[in-house]
Order: sequence, then C-alpha cells, then structure tokens
Amino acid sequence: MKVVEGQLELWQMASSLSGPSKSMTTQLFQEFVNLQVKLQQLAPDVLPSHVEVHASIDQETGKLVSRLG
Repeated sequence: MKVVEGQLELWQMASSLSGPSKSMTTQLFQEFVNLQVKLQQLAPDVLPSHVEVHASIDQETGKLVSRLG
C-alpha cells in the first residue's frame, strides 16, 4: 500500500493513543497499522509529500507536449 511521508508515523501515534481498548474498531485499526509497518519494512512504497510538476504546454494549441528523451 502506498503511503505519504509521515502518514505511517501518524497512524502509529493514533494507534498508541487509542490505548488498550477492547473495542473491535480499535483492535482492527491497531492490527491494520501493525500490518502496514511490516509491509513497509518488506517493500517500502512511500510517496513524497511534495512534488514539482513541470508540464510543457504548447502555446498555440494549449495541448500538453510530451517530452521523450
């Protein structure tokens, strides 16, 4: 599962704040977070939180120009 930088840490914080609750929602969320931590250790898939987009647009047609190279 793709996550954004800092997202997993936020989930871990929320999971730790939920405490030792016996509610099904809390238990499922904690299991989900633990699973995501393990998956990210095996195959990290983290998206940057900021990206720069440099799209080239043809001034006459307004169409996106693809740059292959």
